[in-house]
Amino acid sequence: MRLFENDFIQIDFWSQDKILHYTWLPDSAKMTDADFRHILEQQMAFVLEHKPDNMLIDSRAFHFIMDEETQKWANRTMFPRYHEASVQKFAFILLPELYEHVKEAYLYEDVSPEGFRTWYFDDPEAARCWLAP
Repeated sequence: MRLFENDFIQIDFWSQDKILHYTWLPDSAKMTDADFRHILEQQMAFVLEHKPDNMLIDSRAFHFIMDEETQKWANRTMFPRYHEASVQKFAFILLPELYEHVKEAYLYEDVSPEGFRTWYFDDPEAARCWLAP
């Protein structure tokens, strides 16, 4: 079910799998930090409303470069709220060339201080399978 769409992102909820899925769009390169924060706040409202177990983030077309303060804000503000909402896993889909660099840095699943697990993929189906109950 499509929950939200604008020039930067599409957000869907797959109720049968309890996955909140968002797909960053190429125009994400034109976002401002305020746009990015607004999208994260909107996305958090969907997390609180739909209570997904897992998050699937397709970032293959994500071209936004956030400033340091926005990154700190996201870490301080958003991540604890995912934990409070009982999100268990985050799967990020990356471009194959980026995935090649990331997979060497993350040989094992990363467990955040907030308790959710994160893993990176270059194959959307593999990501979805990893999130499956």
